[in-house]
Amino acid sequence: MNTRIRHDSRKFNFIANDITNYCNARCVFCPNDWQSPPTSHNMNMELFKKLLQCIPLGYQNSFVFSCQYEPTLHPEFYDYLEMIPDEFKDNCYCFTSNFVKHISDDNLMRIARCNIQYINISLETFDNTLYYDLCAIKNSHLYDNLSRLSGILASVKNAPRLKFTTMILKDNQDELIELYKTAQERYHPFEHEFRTPVFLPPNDKQREDIRGMLLSKTELSALKDTLLSLGDNIFVYDAMDIEYFEYVTNPKTKPSPRKNAHDKYIIFIRPDGSVCSYNEKPVCADLASIDNPAAFFQNVLIEIQTEDALENRIEKYDSSANPYDGRVTISLDDIVIFDKKFLYLTGFCFLPDLSPRNADKILCVSWGSGKKFYKLHGVQRPDSGDAGFWTTINVSDDLAPSIGQTFSFTIILADAYAVELGVMSVINDDAYQFISANTLLQTPQRPLPIMSRIKGRIMKGLSREKPWR
Repeated sequence: MNTRIRHDSRKFNFIANDITNYCNARCVFCPNDWQSPPTSHNMNMELFKKLLQCIPLGYQNSFVFSCQYEPTLHPEFYDYLEMIPDEFKDNCYCFTSNFVKHISDDNLMRIARCNIQYINISLETFDNTLYYDLCAIKNSHLYDNLSRLSGILASVKNAPRLKFTTMILKDNQDELIELYKTAQERYHPFEHEFRTPVFLPPNDKQREDIRGMLLSKTELSALKDTLLSLGDNIFVYDAMDIEYFEYVTNPKTKPSPRKNAHDKYIIFIRPDGSVCSYNEKPVCADLASIDNPAAFFQNVLIEIQTEDALENRIEKYDSSANPYDGRVTISLDDIVIFDKKFLYLTGFCFLPDLSPRNADKILCVSWGSGKKFYKLHGVQRPDSGDAGFWTTINVSDDLAPSIGQTFSFTIILADAYAVELGVMSVINDDAYQFISANTLLQTPQRPLPIMSRIKGRIMKGLSREKPWR
């Protein structure tokens, strides 16, 4: 398999935004702590104009106009939607709303003509009594708004697509099949997502509220199979991993510390203009004090990549004596040269008898008399389990490439295999070439009985070097 190599500019994987921090519902499964509500903020026009500069800094489908609060409560909500330019539509994934406030036909038409790809509506039940129990809302205009919106969307060319999100709870589990069918018949959504609640500790009230509402993992698995059989536009997502599930459902479980997302390329923009990330060293900024947000966050992306590369570099690599006896499949799929400064490598490794996540993976980059080592991080790949890997290299600082120079890439896996992936050549400042090799340099030997190994070492000595040293 040939390795793909390309140039690109690093962007954020996800940019989440809220134009207000208020909501007209009090859903029992909501991760927001309404016992201690924040000071009310509506994003002003000046901040929103600066926010628009941030949208192109994300990849396609990366920008969410609103996610945690109710955007229709903002007095300039429809004006802000209309300010999103045509060229940003690919980036603008959706806004999320409970849609319970009455919306006029004129404003529904403004929604239908905005440059956002999806309108994501929370739809938990068609039972008014249950709706009040779950969301504490009476006299909701949700169903009337949806009826009129679905007709208007059908009449507008290139209108946003309608999407529903439904919580999976014990209270509504018996209704979910009919809820899906009714929603399809009445409103014709493009997609319907069913998912479990998001839990953000240490929200003790949410923990108490949802403890008896969650299905067991076994019940959820069976329900998932049933739901997926209903149609091709259904997506089922379990937002609560087993650790959080045990913490929520078992009163005796000790509090679990809030986890930081591993993805550093995520930012959250709040209605007061503050910007934060889920990185362990969060990016904190204030849009109000930034004259050029696009330039500011481009520098942030450079800083994150520099930090990644520094964390990945191994100053000295010593054998960990971690033998592995079996077959191995390794490939380097992509080399992306970000911002003419960083190499971002992704690939695949497979060991039938050993989880790649539990096997040490080291990348050796060598040239002339130089040699440097980097950690390879494991990643979930849906097609192959724990088989993917990635790393970032600060090529301009670590390797200082020059025209005509070549670099050899070798993976050391479980301290037993060394696989030469190929050679990268520097053609000029903007062009690199990679010739794949996938040559197995070193294979592990089947372990001998301990006395035989001791005898062999005495006879042969311990001076033999491994090829990648």
